[in-house]
Amino acid sequence: MNATKGLSEFSKLIEQGKLGDTSLTIYYMSPYTFTLYPYSVNDLISSLQGDKIVVSGSSLVEHIDLFSMLTSEVVTPVEHKSYIDARIYYAFENSKGRKIFDVVMWGGDDNSMFVNGTEVKGNNVFCQAIIPFLPEDAARELEKYMNRSRRE
Repeated sequence: MNATKGLSEFSKLIEQGKLGDTSLTIYYMSPYTFTLYPYSVNDLISSLQGDKIVVSGSSLVEHIDLFSMLTSEVVTPVEHKSYIDARIYYAFENSKGRKIFDVVMWGGDDNSMFVNGTEVKGNNVFCQAIIPFLPEDAARELEKYMNRSRRE
């Protein structure tokens, strides 16, 4: 499933009031963590340095305004492909465990992101969508990282 199709499906769930039937799983590692090689999603998931957060649909509904920003309009393909260096990975799944869409942050040297496996230009909307669900220190660190990347 490509980036825009997954986001369109997610937007429909929000419009239909079915966000409560979904869940969100976040794997997080500090963006500043040094690794000897670029981490894949599997590396991040299995890392002892990372954290896993699972958010139920009822908690997601409380933040529906954040998720309404996640549309296919925020996806811009990159011109030059890079590689995944995962520090954050999150996935929305329906009640049957089927992935609706996922996001991997970041790619290579340009802070691109991967939405459903498609590399796109980095957009802070994808970060802002998960900040309320992160521990306070991790949320502050991600906001700091977002502010730094805006200045570069």
